[in-house]
Amino acid sequence: MFAPPAKPGPKSAPAKDRARARVVELRRQGLSVYEISSRLRAEATPLNRTGVGQILAEEGFGRLLRGPAPTASTSPATAGRDTRLPRASVIDLAAFPARADTSLAGLLLMIPDLVALDLPALVAATRAALAKHYLDDESLSVSEIAWLLGYREVSSLTHAFKRWTGRTPRQFRALEVAPA
Repeated sequence: MFAPPAKPGPKSAPAKDRARARVVELRRQGLSVYEISSRLRAEATPLNRTGVGQILAEEGFGRLLRGPAPTASTSPATAGRDTRLPRASVIDLAAFPARADTSLAGLLLMIPDLVALDLPALVAATRAALAKHYLDDESLSVSEIAWLLGYREVSSLTHAFKRWTGRTPRQFRALEVAPA
């Protein structure tokens, strides 16, 4: 009545039972789950890492997580070269000078100003100024001005210009540019 429900599936695992003694023996030699699984495969008693881990858990062993040994690069770009990186060394900051002179160090002072820039607003203001300048030149059509400012369509320039000035480019040209 209060017994836990039985797990579905087979109630015996003959492969695990056959390998149990060998798994315990190899673990006592200090081998990891991965190494034990590899050794069993070589001995023609294949048992995957999950099965090895279950046996070790049932026998009260903790898991040692070691992966396979690192292999050399198989990339054709690195053929014949040792691609293993050297071990990182500890950096001794006391060995560095207290002050380092550089001609570019002043640029670091500009970083807060650069971060504070509102680039979209700067682009819009530049486009507005250029649009007014180009509209003063009557030899340029509105479609050419739209192209010069990077708009794909005249309607995009018209909407943007109306947002900036409250008038369309044609109205601006008619009111602002004095007839020659």
